[in-house]
Amino acid sequence: MLKLKLILPCVLLFVLLLSSLTAPNQISVPVSSQNKPWTRWWWPGSAVDSVNITTNLEAIQQAGFGGVEITPIYGVKGYEDKFIEFLSPEWMDLLAYTISEADRLDLQVDMTAGTGWPFGGPRVTVQDAAKQLVIKITAADSLQGLLKNRQVNSGLIAAITFDEKGKKLNITDNLKKIKPSGNAKIAVFYKRPTGQTVKRAAPGGEGFVMDHFSEKALRHYLARFDTAFMNFKSRKPRAFFNDSFEVYDANWTDNLTAEFKKRRGYDLSAHLDALAGYGDKDRVARVKSDYRQTVSDILLDFFTVPWTNWCHDMGSISRNQAHGSPANLIDLYAAVDIPETEIFGPSGFDIPGLRTDPDFPAQHRTPPDPLMMKFVSSAANLTGKNLASSESFTWLGEHFNVSLSQCKPEVDQLFIGGINHIFFHGTTFSPADEEWPGWIFYASTHFGPSNTIWYDIKELTGYITNCQSILQNSLPDNDILLYYPVFDYWYDHEGLLKYFTVHNLNEWLYGTDFHRIARLLWEKGFTFDYISDRLLTNTNVNDNELKINNLTYKTIVIPDCRFMPETTLKKLNDLAKNGANIIFHRSLPQDVPGLTNLQNRRKLFKQLSGQRPEERPGHFYITDSICVKLDDMQIRAEHLKQKNLQFIRKKYGDYYIYFISNLSSDKIDGWVPFNVNAQSVWISNPVQKIVGAGVLKPAADGGSEVYLQIQPGESLFLLFNLELLQKLFYMNPVTEPVPLTGDWKINFIRGGPELPETITLKDLKSWTELQDPAAACFSGTARYSISFDKPAVSADEWHLDLGRVAESARVRLNGKDMGTVWCFPFYIPLGNNLLEKNNLLEIQVTSLAANRIIDMDKKGADWKKFYDINVVNINYQPFNAADWEPVESGLIGPIQLAPMKYFDP
Repeated sequence: MLKLKLILPCVLLFVLLLSSLTAPNQISVPVSSQNKPWTRWWWPGSAVDSVNITTNLEAIQQAGFGGVEITPIYGVKGYEDKFIEFLSPEWMDLLAYTISEADRLDLQVDMTAGTGWPFGGPRVTVQDAAKQLVIKITAADSLQGLLKNRQVNSGLIAAITFDEKGKKLNITDNLKKIKPSGNAKIAVFYKRPTGQTVKRAAPGGEGFVMDHFSEKALRHYLARFDTAFMNFKSRKPRAFFNDSFEVYDANWTDNLTAEFKKRRGYDLSAHLDALAGYGDKDRVARVKSDYRQTVSDILLDFFTVPWTNWCHDMGSISRNQAHGSPANLIDLYAAVDIPETEIFGPSGFDIPGLRTDPDFPAQHRTPPDPLMMKFVSSAANLTGKNLASSESFTWLGEHFNVSLSQCKPEVDQLFIGGINHIFFHGTTFSPADEEWPGWIFYASTHFGPSNTIWYDIKELTGYITNCQSILQNSLPDNDILLYYPVFDYWYDHEGLLKYFTVHNLNEWLYGTDFHRIARLLWEKGFTFDYISDRLLTNTNVNDNELKINNLTYKTIVIPDCRFMPETTLKKLNDLAKNGANIIFHRSLPQDVPGLTNLQNRRKLFKQLSGQRPEERPGHFYITDSICVKLDDMQIRAEHLKQKNLQFIRKKYGDYYIYFISNLSSDKIDGWVPFNVNAQSVWISNPVQKIVGAGVLKPAADGGSEVYLQIQPGESLFLLFNLELLQKLFYMNPVTEPVPLTGDWKINFIRGGPELPETITLKDLKSWTELQDPAAACFSGTARYSISFDKPAVSADEWHLDLGRVAESARVRLNGKDMGTVWCFPFYIPLGNNLLEKNNLLEIQVTSLAANRIIDMDKKGADWKKFYDINVVNINYQPFNAADWEPVESGLIGPIQLAPMKYFDP
């Protein structure tokens, strides 16, 4: 266990880099609102008012947040007279007031460009609404029924007649021209509105979901905002936000056939039979690949790019969740100012003591995966955006059951995946006089003043701030570009559009060679970003290294894929000719995708791929072992992965920065290798906000080894080649920990429904097990106090091990604040602050809010009073906690004093 001698905020890093480093103890470091985490701020029914806006924002600011994202949603029953129509003059005045109050509090404001999600509302006409291509295959004798179907006739695109063997007989755009005969089949293609309306809409936001494939529909949709903001009385929001693409069944737009012909070079109408699945499977899959590519292009060119341009015209920036869409995610994320991912549910880390909600329906969703996060961070890296954000902690656990300790490892994994702008999901506007628990969103996690974890939430937000202050102000330092072969996914004769979801990675990511290589590189410790065909065109070569947006990479790895555009293969040839190293797994791609000008494109592709190695320009390598070839190229993996440590490596000038997290069950106490030839290393613990100079030695491979002591759940920053005089002390226990025994006095100081009586215990246990009935349903904070003498053991300093804490603990020793313990490991350094006699230890422990909500539901309290979905449980069934077992609460222990002795590695 290491002790970092110098105590100061972790955010001093960049001041240290830019200053003389002479007196870091005295530096006061400003932190920007962007460095802090933000929170999604739901406005139920937009039933907000200036007094409560101020109250809510002040609480958010005091909790350590840097900004809010306003998302209006459905309202609260009984408050209908307070509902305010979205974008009405009154609503806009309150938005202006919110921004002015945020400015006063040094907060920033984003807002969703709509209510609920996805984009849509009352001004979206049927013509501008999301559209679906319907393919109806029927027998010829059913033609009369189709002729009478108004929806079919009004939306008819074409009808194709097939004989009994599936041979296409004719095609027409007029059903009356069809002459049915015998066993003929008719495939009717028509468009219709999907009928989807905005989910969780607020008053004034109800209506059809807009056609996201139509720039005309987008312009009509945004015109409402143009009008509303015309005489706006404040600055605009920092960013407009677009939530995940949940536009269900939408697969068509009015000008799709025209755009298809323009982009693919042939008439889709002549190949509609392929969309229906008729004909040779290869032709069917190729036409569908072209269709999917066209929709992807349209979503980028007609929605994402013009929407971002509109944000800029408004004086704001764009923030977008592209996942769930049918488009190439890398390109969509790259087209906006702040690309955003989301995590849903727990990751299931092996950290001892870390809880995972047993009711989480893991069989329905894949857990958060850093390889999914890298679609966002890669897009940001390759296009020079310094922010990559995440909607975080959605359904991390059941309502009122999520602790701060469960959040921290999820945040660490986001950081390691390249995310550096955390948005909490989330906080609900609630009037100050509303009875507990106030207004909440239907889905957890509830981060608001009524939740007990809010009492110590500043520890979590402070930790995130410390980390993001570094991660937002440093550059990525990855060695490899990993090509994403999207056309292999698009080549499929089944279905129509293919969706890139964040929750069900089994459907499109897992099982592919791309994922196998990404997982291999990740587990071995190589550093990499993903790259698309489109972004590859921006890549050049300088001194045999790949350059894109002022970043340098050592090679491109191409997974084993069947399809690659000839333009991409030519670009790879050109890069290799100029000295770049290109690695192909197993073989070169076999073919071009799609049907466009197929023979000529295949001829060029063959010319590019058919050269003998000695004739090929540059450096193409085909290998069965990616890692061996990378080693041959002296592209080295970071071997700290062999220690089960997760990391991200970044740079600031000449300094190498590592963020490391131990998300395993293994304790690290020894030398850890790094691929940096360094003379010194600076180490910071961003939880305890302490830094110091670590011990390192040269490694045999030319790198360095650093002695690290890191417990499961802990995280560190390392910065190489920064010289600090202040020494970092390493330490180990002198003896076994000494149990802290005696009489514990327990005072219940805040919470509800009522404060239990003060009690004294010799043996600690959950307060739900006390005889006092008020304690069984109590949620809140209790102060534990005990007097004790210093153990008769010689030690350089002492640590306090709190054992099981349910859920966070503020520690005071002899009237001095020692800090707050809120995440694993649950210990805190006491330094040399123990007295020989009569030490007074006070520990304020805050529980979850679960027991109080159990009591409310048992009594039938009327707190679930929301429109729309109201409140549901983690399985999306009506929420009811009446049958829950009481949740452990308080200081459970065992509490031990650990005598520590310094040593030099």
